Amino acid sequence: MNRWFRFCAIVCCLVVMVPQVSLSAADAAADNLELKADIKKQDHLFKSGEPIELNITLLKDGKGVAGAKLGYMLEGDTAITGPGKTETGSDGTATIRTRLDRPGFIRCTVSCKNAAGKEIQKRIGAAIEPEKLLPGRTKPADFDAYWDNIIAESKALPFKVELVPVPVANANYQDKVEMFDVKINTLGDKPFIYGYLCLPKNAAPKSLPIVMSYQGAGFRSASQTFFAASKGRMILDINAHGLLNGQSPEYYKKADQDNSDYRVRGSENRDTLYFRGMIIRAVRALQYMKARPEWDGKTIIVSGGSQGGGQALAAAGLDPDVTFCFAGVPALTDHGGEVAGREGGWPKIIRTKKMDPAVITACDYIDAAFFASRIRNAQCLLSVGFFDPVCPPSCVYAAYNSIPAKQKQIIHDINSDHTMPQETFAIAEKAIEQHIQKNRQK
Repeated sequence: MNRWFRFCAIVCCLVVMVPQVSLSAADAAADNLELKADIKKQDHLFKSGEPIELNITLLKDGKGVAGAKLGYMLEGDTAITGPGKTETGSDGTATIRTRLDRPGFIRCTVSCKNAAGKEIQKRIGAAIEPEKLLPGRTKPADFDAYWDNIIAESKALPFKVELVPVPVANANYQDKVEMFDVKINTLGDKPFIYGYLCLPKNAAPKSLPIVMSYQGAGFRSASQTFFAASKGRMILDINAHGLLNGQSPEYYKKADQDNSDYRVRGSENRDTLYFRGMIIRAVRALQYMKARPEWDGKTIIVSGGSQGGGQALAAAGLDPDVTFCFAGVPALTDHGGEVAGREGGWPKIIRTKKMDPAVITACDYIDAAFFASRIRNAQCLLSVGFFDPVCPPSCVYAAYNSIPAKQKQIIHDINSDHTMPQETFAIAEKAIEQHIQKNRQK
């Protein structure tokens, strides 16, 4: 998968608090213990109310350990969330039984320690009729008019763009691509968009597809997308926060410190929410790319992971010219899941603000599920991690199910948390390349 996608995903190191249960001294002394998890349905998909049996096996030297006490934690969209304990049978297997009487997800983490204190952990999850999940809130009646007015105002703003050539430091691409540090004027809370534009050298007019790359959470420079540009794409990776590119680590560290509250800043009003400006910048940058002479007039791809995935869904919903949207473990989805008794999507503004009614109303206007409901023409590819506590799978599915476009697909990463496996990157890259080649033949 192209390196530029890796900047899209935020990677979290997760510590799951599971009841720690030690094994008997005889069996626990060895370090060659292994936990295995199994579920009767290979696809991990269940109906509402259907019994779910999670089988956990503890092995020593490949053989089942009988009578071992295990601790586990059940989490997800269910009232049964909490810790528990179980014990392996004569074959070394313990069965944890649960169910969910409505669409949603559950995840179970099982753990034990040996006598030396070494922790062994295994996790397994299940989806319950995820195709029926809908946003926890109703889309505001004036949502479309609100954003249509903003986009119209952005289109009416004359472009003032600065392009500064940047040397391509990677010798493998110096003869193939060129790069520019781009500064674009914009509406919203920040006056400018900053990004790195990469494209093939000497590209002819109307010859290149557009690829927009949006950043995940954090404060850093835009990325340099040489590899993807060398494949015949015109790519603009923009800074999510309107920050300068190519600055010192201290610059971005200070920006992080100065904006430590950005996830909830201005959340009492739809016009002051921080992510409103981020979405405006995402669309404005795409408007600029469409004005470049190299665009082939056919293909526009928007992509990102986590926070970048939320921006990609917003851009695809707000610009009907977008033809392909890749949103890996997207954030900003289904804020109102909290209101419906589920987990809310990152950045969990409503939970942080303790269910403030004004915040609940304001968050409706930056909900990627509602932007997704406007995507009618673009081919869409999303990914979901069954163990993702940052962008919970129920929230991702609420957005996915809202997409009216006929051509859509969601990748189930049943063993993943808030990361995207290499296989998911490869699927996305293949789908994007096929989309580009198909459009070139039109």
